[in-house]
Amino acid sequence: MGPGTGSPRRGRRIALISAAVLLLAGVAGYALRRWTRPAGPNVVLVVWDTCRGDRVTVNGYVRPTTPRLEEFARGGVTFRRCFTPSPWTPPAHASLFTGLLPRNHGLREGAGDRVRRGIPLLAETLRAAGYETVCATANPHLSAAMTGLDAGFETFLPCSPPDAAKGAADEVVRQVDRWLAARRAAGGSGRPVFLFLNLMECHLPYRFEAAAVAAVHGDGAVNGARRAAAA
Repeated sequence: MGPGTGSPRRGRRIALISAAVLLLAGVAGYALRRWTRPAGPNVVLVVWDTCRGDRVTVNGYVRPTTPRLEEFARGGVTFRRCFTPSPWTPPAHASLFTGLLPRNHGLREGAGDRVRRGIPLLAETLRAAGYETVCATANPHLSAAMTGLDAGFETFLPCSPPDAAKGAADEVVRQVDRWLAARRAAGGSGRPVFLFLNLMECHLPYRFEAAAVAAVHGDGAVNGARRAAAA
């Protein structure tokens, strides 16, 4: 055949080159999807230990007790029919972490009880899904290995001495800020984060701020609240 006309050998070369290009395009497309696939969303779970739901503004309470929470709720979804299965911290958190009632997860009282082995907790499930799991709690009951509630957390931020029951919210926030700063400085882990916080500022013995009481009840209520707290 003369120049400019096709040949079986040339046709085979073109076919092979086309197949290679298509194969490389397919591999590149798969790699691109893998590289650009969005990671899971960061998850922050905050428990405001012993705060009464009927005393927060976002749930309809008439006094301005929680203005920042109300502002935050405007951009989200509020669930008002939520109930704890236990008045005691360890079993209630075990239910929060497992979706089970205390009689099913085994941590009923907290004194010697623990989550039954083999039941996955929230931090374990998220860690298995590729999350970096971090706990910052002012409640010593939640970092105790004897209850099993620490399962799945890679990092515990030191927020309170072992005998402290409350009053460490500022320290919790400081520790989280330090951890975030160190994580950013290290370039991050490349994984989404599950961060669990427990704050105890509402728990007895209640140590109020005079400015907060005045904002809710007026200046005249501050002295009365101080007398009641001292009684």
